[in-house]
Formats: sequence, C-alpha cells, structure tokens
Amino acid sequence: MEKEKKYVGVTLIFACRKNKILQAEKISFLIEAGTSRDIQRKAAKIGCKREIEQKRERYEYYKYLGIHDIFEVNGPIENGAIMGRTTLWSYKNITAAKKLLHPKREFTIYKCKWPTVDRRYIAEIVYFLGPPEKYALRRTLICHVLIQSQDKNRVIRAAMHVGKSKELILKVKQILLQYESEIPGELKFIGPADVWPIYEKVMIGNPFRAVYKKFNKISSIRKLVSSKTEIVDVVHRAPS
Repeated sequence: MEKEKKYVGVTLIFACRKNKILQAEKISFLIEAGTSRDIQRKAAKIGCKREIEQKRERYEYYKYLGIHDIFEVNGPIENGAIMGRTTLWSYKNITAAKKLLHPKREFTIYKCKWPTVDRRYIAEIVYFLGPPEKYALRRTLICHVLIQSQDKNRVIRAAMHVGKSKELILKVKQILLQYESEIPGELKFIGPADVWPIYEKVMIGNPFRAVYKKFNKISSIRKLVSSKTEIVDVVHRAPS
C-alpha cells in the first residue's frame, strides 16, 4: 500500500514596487514535508522562480525575501483538508469567539474580482475549546479548511456543513492529540469567519493564498522574515 504523502504550507515574503507603491506580498504555497533544510531549499526555489516571473511580467521591483511562516497541512488535499490553523489563547469564551465571525457580505469571495479554480475555496472555520474547570486551557481555533462547491452562492452553506461535520471535528481533535495527552473539554463549532477563493490549482508549488500590505521601507518588510533558528524550531515541534 502506497504511503500517503505529507505536506506543509509555507508563507513566503516578497517585496514589490509598482507605480512607486511599495508592498509586501505574503503568499502561501503547498510543498512536501521534510527536514527544515528541505523546506528552506524548496521554498527558496519557489520564491526565486516567482521573483523572475513577476519581475518580468508585472513589477518595477520584485524580490523574494524569505520564509514568514511554516504550518501543518492535514490532507489528503480534498474537501475537508485543513490548510493551516491558528490558536487564539486570549479568546476564552464563546462570546469572544463569535466576535471573529464577519457578516457574510464582507467575506472575501464577494469582494474579489477573479474566479476560483476547480470550484475550490478556503473557509476560515472557528471552533471553541472550553473546559469549564480549566480556564488556562480554554482557547479559540481558526482552521483553514478546503471546501469544494459547485456554486459560489452555496459555498458558505458548504463551509457550514463541512465545518460542523463529525468527520472534521474528529480530525481537529486528532491534530490536537498529537500535542496534548487529552482533549480538555468539548470542541464546539462556532461558524465560518471568512471564505476566500483559490486562484490556482491546489498542488505542490502553487500559491493558494496571497495577502498584500503597503510599506514605506523594504527594511520593514524584511522584519517579517523568520530566522533560520525559528524555522528549525517550528519543524522540530511538528509531529512526525
């Protein structure tokens, strides 16, 4: 039986200038899991390739600066895959967790101008983990979940269905159990905080998310890059 491939996500930092406006691009890519050295090598290859392409096609200045973040991807890469997650320890109750939910009209899918690819989207699904007797262990989770939907107008309903499903809740619990001896309390589905389209096919080396922010200096953008020590630490903490 063929062993299932393991993936990680890497968010790379690029500095770009067009029409005298300087921006940082934070772009997330899918790569095969490996050692910290493997991940840095693959990230540099992707980053340098994109630098050449974008400089030639779109920008006056475009420079790959390094890795911003590395995160787990819990596949297989299909409906319900978790493409990274965030833990918010300061959100200690359901009321606080619900504040992360935006009105549906503000979701990214209704603001973007480009169509998605393969009818795939990423939904930011919010969960709350709240053991009543252990305040310190209470937290809110945001899981970036791959959603398949034939219709853009039905994708939020699809995200709700997948997000509250027993299968996905079990998957999130299994991820947590790789780091903790037990699940401290009930994992509660809160809802989707956002849904955004994927502009390229989800496969190794392709970007699946991009975030842009204006800056005044390139030196300020460089501060977003993780050190080699931080990268090694993240990879070593991940379960094998």
